[in-house]
Amino acid sequence: ETVKKCKETLKIGKCDINIKLDWCRGHSNITGNEYADYLAKKGIESESRLSVGAPPSYIKKVIHEFFFYEWCSRYKDDQLMKHTHRMLKKQKSKTTQLSRQNMSLLVQAYTGHGPFLAHLSKWKNIDGICNICMEEPQSADHLINRCPSLSYERHQFMQEEDEDLRILKFMKCSKMEKIISDNFNIV
Repeated sequence: ETVKKCKETLKIGKCDINIKLDWCRGHSNITGNEYADYLAKKGIESESRLSVGAPPSYIKKVIHEFFFYEWCSRYKDDQLMKHTHRMLKKQKSKTTQLSRQNMSLLVQAYTGHGPFLAHLSKWKNIDGICNICMEEPQSADHLINRCPSLSYERHQFMQEEDEDLRILKFMKCSKMEKIISDNFNIV
C-alpha cells in the first residue's frame, strides 16, 4: 500500500527521473536496505533528538489564549468600567475575530464611547437627552436596551442568541445608522 501511494505521488509530480520502487522484506541482506536498518537503529540509540518544534498555529493559539486570560483577569478586577460590565457580562474570545468595522461598533456599544448624545455632551455644548424619545440620556445602553422609540428594531433582533451578534445587527439597522449619522453631523 505504501509503495503504491509513493508511485502515485511520483506520477502526480510528473518527475522526469526514472525511479523504481519496490517493497522488500526487512533484514533480508539487500544492499542499501542494510544501511537503512543501520541508520534506523543508530537513530534510536542516539541521545540527540531532532526537534522540529511546535507548529506556528499552535504557538499563535497559546499566545492568544494567554492574552485572553490576562485580559479577562484585568477586566474582572477593574471597577472603573461600570457601563461595560453592565453590557458585557461574560468575555468571549470569538469577539476578537470580528472585522475592524464590526469591532468598532461593538466597542462603541459596550463602552458607550461613540456617537451617543450623552457621551458627546461631555465636551460639546449639546443636550445629552435622547432626541428620539426625550425620556433619558441617549447612551448606548439606553438605545440598545430601553429606548421606547426603538422597541420594534430591538424586537427584530431579540431572537439572536449571540449577544454580540444581536447588538451588531441592532447597531446596523437603518434607524440606528440614521441616529449615528445625525449625531455625527451635530458634532
